[in-house]
Amino acid sequence: MDNKVLEMQNGIIQGFQISPQQKRLWGLQKLNSLQAYQAKYYLLLEGVLNVEMLESSLQQIVTQHEILRTHFRCLPGMTIPLQVISDSNSINWQSIDLSSSNIQEQKNQLEALFNKISDEDCNFERDSLLHLSLITLSEQKHILLINLPALCADAATLQHLAREISRTYAACCLGTELDDEIMQYADISEWQNELLEGEDTEAGRNYWQKQDFSALLNIALPLEKLVSEPANFQPQFITQAINPDRVAEITAFVSKNGTVSSFLLTCWTILLWRLTKQPDLVIGTAFDGRKYEELESALGLFAKYLPIQSNLEAKLSFGELLQNVHQAQQEVYQWQEYFSWDFNASADSSFFPVCFEFNQAADKYSANSVTFSIERQYICIDRFKIKLAGVERDDSLSIEFHYDANLFTETDIQRLAGHFLTLVDSILETPNVAISELEILSKVERQQLLIEFNNTKIDFPQLQGIHQRFEQQVEKTPDAIALVYEDEHLTYQQLNQRANQLAHSLRKLGVAPEVLVGLYLERSLEMVVGLLGVLKAGGAYVPLEPTLPPERLAFILQDTQAKVLLTQQQLVTNLPDSTATVFCLDSESEMQQESDCATAQPSDRNLESVATVENLAYVIYTSGSTGTPKGVAIEHRQILNYLNGILERLDLPDGASFAMVSTFAADLGNTVLFSSLCTGGCLHIISQDRAADAEALSQYFQQHPVDCLKIVPSHLSALLSSSQPEIILPRQRLILGGEASNWGLIEKIQNLAPSCRILNHYGPTETTVGVLTYQMDSGNIANVSKTVPLGRPLANTQIYILDSHLQLVPIGVSGEIYIGGDSLARGYLNQPELTAEKFIPNPFLKNSKVRSSPLNEPAFPLNPTPSEPAAPAPLSACGEGLGVGCFPDAVNGFDIKSQESEENSKLKTQNSKLYKTGDLARYLPDGNIEFLGRIDHQVKIRGFRIELGEIEAVLKQHPGVEQAVVVVREDVSGDKRLVAYSVFSQQRGSREESTQSNLMGDLRSFVKAKLPEYMIPSAFVILKTLPLTANGKVDRKKLPAPEQIRPELAGTFVAPRTNVEEVIAGIWAEAIGIEQVGIYDNFFELGGHSLLATQVISRLRDAFNVEFPLRQFFDSPTVADLAVAIAQKLAEQTDEEMMAQMLAELDEISEEEVREVLAKEGVGK
Repeated sequence: MDNKVLEMQNGIIQGFQISPQQKRLWGLQKLNSLQAYQAKYYLLLEGVLNVEMLESSLQQIVTQHEILRTHFRCLPGMTIPLQVISDSNSINWQSIDLSSSNIQEQKNQLEALFNKISDEDCNFERDSLLHLSLITLSEQKHILLINLPALCADAATLQHLAREISRTYAACCLGTELDDEIMQYADISEWQNELLEGEDTEAGRNYWQKQDFSALLNIALPLEKLVSEPANFQPQFITQAINPDRVAEITAFVSKNGTVSSFLLTCWTILLWRLTKQPDLVIGTAFDGRKYEELESALGLFAKYLPIQSNLEAKLSFGELLQNVHQAQQEVYQWQEYFSWDFNASADSSFFPVCFEFNQAADKYSANSVTFSIERQYICIDRFKIKLAGVERDDSLSIEFHYDANLFTETDIQRLAGHFLTLVDSILETPNVAISELEILSKVERQQLLIEFNNTKIDFPQLQGIHQRFEQQVEKTPDAIALVYEDEHLTYQQLNQRANQLAHSLRKLGVAPEVLVGLYLERSLEMVVGLLGVLKAGGAYVPLEPTLPPERLAFILQDTQAKVLLTQQQLVTNLPDSTATVFCLDSESEMQQESDCATAQPSDRNLESVATVENLAYVIYTSGSTGTPKGVAIEHRQILNYLNGILERLDLPDGASFAMVSTFAADLGNTVLFSSLCTGGCLHIISQDRAADAEALSQYFQQHPVDCLKIVPSHLSALLSSSQPEIILPRQRLILGGEASNWGLIEKIQNLAPSCRILNHYGPTETTVGVLTYQMDSGNIANVSKTVPLGRPLANTQIYILDSHLQLVPIGVSGEIYIGGDSLARGYLNQPELTAEKFIPNPFLKNSKVRSSPLNEPAFPLNPTPSEPAAPAPLSACGEGLGVGCFPDAVNGFDIKSQESEENSKLKTQNSKLYKTGDLARYLPDGNIEFLGRIDHQVKIRGFRIELGEIEAVLKQHPGVEQAVVVVREDVSGDKRLVAYSVFSQQRGSREESTQSNLMGDLRSFVKAKLPEYMIPSAFVILKTLPLTANGKVDRKKLPAPEQIRPELAGTFVAPRTNVEEVIAGIWAEAIGIEQVGIYDNFFELGGHSLLATQVISRLRDAFNVEFPLRQFFDSPTVADLAVAIAQKLAEQTDEEMMAQMLAELDEISEEEVREVLAKEGVGK
């Protein structure tokens, strides 16, 4: 026997090498200050008990089994202890009499005694680690409580020990002796260690070395708490009994193939797959470590968790997966003694996050008229996040869910247990269906997800267009200020009159329902006049950003077949050739040309409305994955429903003031635009320059405080660099939208403006601005979710979170957001296939059918008869077979016919389509929704929605590019940037840096001519090949970070020459995240953008104590130009200071002294 001698102060003590299982558990235990790893139970002793004989039998057992008198000690400098066997067979015995207590008191005290050691630190160097307590309940009823550290026992040990106690007690009572041959654990430990080292066991070790499961250990479970640092392991558990009828069905099911253990493990595997979406799973499954007959009755720690790996496919049936799991169990069983964590991961800290074990309760043992039976036990021999334990006793079957209380609440686990039991029912009722179609939601949770969370039905009057809502407001508040832009403003009556004049002119130009009109305008009063005029004429407006590249602008004009293009005179030269009639809103001559006579203005009276709520209101273009943008078509009824819903959430008084800081070309600003104009509010339109300049904006809001502001979080974060950030925040409502919000920003806002109510707002353009809101309170700052929740649906909106098979996912489980209700867009302009792909029939409606619309036509009808409102044409845009009867009654395992009448009747009133967003999210327990990311490569940067595929498609249009990939990198926290990776078709081997420089510069120019500024990558990287995954796909995680020294700029690098240039270059380099900046480098070509420019300007103002507008930064985008501008500002400030000083001196002298000075200079002679 391999042993070592410990030299202790009290003498020589013999120690033995611990087993591999003990070594692993020792490492885990040392990470935990609590005694989490235990093996304990209580034996119920019924009958006339001879306590003296019981104590004597226990002493004999302790004498016979060394492991029951083993403790652990470390040599100086060692981290792994030796097991030391005590010579003493004395037992740690405690007698407790509860016979005078009532039954409930006995239960409470038993529970407290059972849990007591869990709350105490365990000293493993004590001579006796075995705790024994005899509890008297009555004369013929006792409890023997036995507790050991898991280092000394497992589940099988406890069962064998119960049998040993009964046998030894019987022998003591009869005066006989047992002559069993005992295998001591210290000897077995030596053998187990040899298995992991000997040459003849190499095959077993090789088996486990080939099992690569380390990558599968990083699994996140639904509703797992966000824990920044590993905490003490705190195992808790709940128990659920399985219905006896179901137990009989399970027994019958597994009689043909498998076992009860493999049945439960397969169910557990399916549930985890459905909850985590991970097709490759590893579950730590308990094996007793007693494969050999000689070990069956041995005491000690033998059990271990071994990896059972499964690859799940949606089409598999339960029976097929059961067979796979059963075979995997049998295979692992054969090699169990050779497993070591050292083969795959760190033995001290790694563990299987998800585990499974199955225990068959021991029989009752009788000895000398006393019955011994295990009534309750608890064993924990390894760490886990969550573990399913099946317990079979006689004809009953129960399941225990063990969990780490640091990560989950009992409510979470109760819900999980419900999913498991529902899944078992579904398997037994429909065993042959695909595992993706098995039900895991109870009727209660399904009702909650389908009905309760979507109980948003509100009847809003929708008998008029959005422009008519505005006209009603004009009648109420004609003289109130409606619009303000810089030093210009319009009252409601003035705005209405100008819009009416334009509408009359547009009618003459053929604008009518379903006719599209382009708005190619700067932010201005004219922009609002233009869109109202188009709506009043009956048409639909298409907002166009003036900074669009000519090619993109030409595409949109061609795609829309715009009848008229409204613009301003300074923008006319930017327009591409098109068939649209160009109409300048700032040209009085054009207005007169369309009037009734040459000298009269068009009528300023309201027009008779010719558009219905089902006609188009506007078309907004968003990024498209095919290389061209796509137009989202929104009708009046959708914007009206949104307006009513958001006004309800904002809860502002009529006449509030609003600020619009975003482009009209996206729908972000529609929240404040229509909310203001339809409630008598004053809308402040903030110029693009001012909206990006923190100081200029704070100065404006200081003079014009506003009640409500909607803004992108990253934009606001940049603006809060102002010297007075609190002034930028509105007085009553702040709406954040366009991208995910973080808790740090919320906390900062609440500190700056505690009285301002903050709403997080979410919604794709295809669902009309937004569909979810989440209101922050002071108590919201908590680890509720990683990002600020998206919230709950607005009026007449339904949200479904579904898996890839259109099955509802449980609360806490990630899935894709599908949106239904009255705010869904009509679809995509001229793209019926894409419309059919993204706007699908609602699978939760029986006989769902798609509302008709004219999207199948090449373009919208251009010249309907003005006197008759144009009705939408029949829709075949969503493809054939999507009408009545196209969707089966049984959808993905969900039998619609069987649903409760209340559920079905409510669902029938909802919109018949769902929009497939591509956004990943999950329901939180309180019904709010948390955003988790995207299922594709669409991203949000600075509030702009970008399809990375569109940028990639444009890159591939370059004649030299063979492959292209675009990713979003966040190398600096909070600063997301686009990086383009390209492989050139003629690139062979390495290229000179100057050649790469030319390629990158060429690519940047090529992309800049085709895409808007926010879609241009910050950096371009040329690669010989793109890294690939094992499946041949581009491995985006392995794409290299852009070099901090940009090779495309190296050829033109000129170092700073003056102190001013050095300071500017240093600030730029730090902000952009690059090593060097030359004086002729362009800020935006280095990777800078407008929001970053806002922060840089603030730092430059502080550095030089000089004021200059952000526009100066765009006009002087190089270090050299900006240094000149700063020098000029400094000189001007010096001149102004000298003049001010002279004037101050003049104020201090008398008029007589002034005349004397003038006389000396000869003035006035």
